[in-house]
Amino acid sequence: LHPRVRRQRQMCIRDRADYEGKELIRIKQILSYLDQNFMNHITLEDISSVINLCPGECSRLFRRYMNVTLFSYLKEYRISRSLDFLAEPGLSVTEVAALSGFSDPNYYTKVFRSIKGCSPRAYRKKYFTCSPENTKCG
Repeated sequence: LHPRVRRQRQMCIRDRADYEGKELIRIKQILSYLDQNFMNHITLEDISSVINLCPGECSRLFRRYMNVTLFSYLKEYRISRSLDFLAEPGLSVTEVAALSGFSDPNYYTKVFRSIKGCSPRAYRKKYFTCSPENTKCG
């Protein structure tokens, strides 16, 4: 190859790596924001303003790197975080839903069932209630 073409190709590769590095930093910023704010009402505008992108590009970026939509990820993340709250016997399912970022406990139950295959109450009974059949208890 001609030296000038080789230099241009190397610059393109370097520019691409810089661009991908910036995208990965933005993904990490999104994930950090979701981790710190999952219990709150979150909009696409909230997230996009944190990483200084327009909402559409923010959504496309997340899907491109995570292979799932941003709000599908957020629902699954909230359900996974709710498991810690379900382990607390003093909290009602309504309280668990609210602590997990769901404003409607019925919607929480619907999403929980679609992800875990059972209701939050059934999950709590199966995994967090002491009984002779439950070998997890002490």
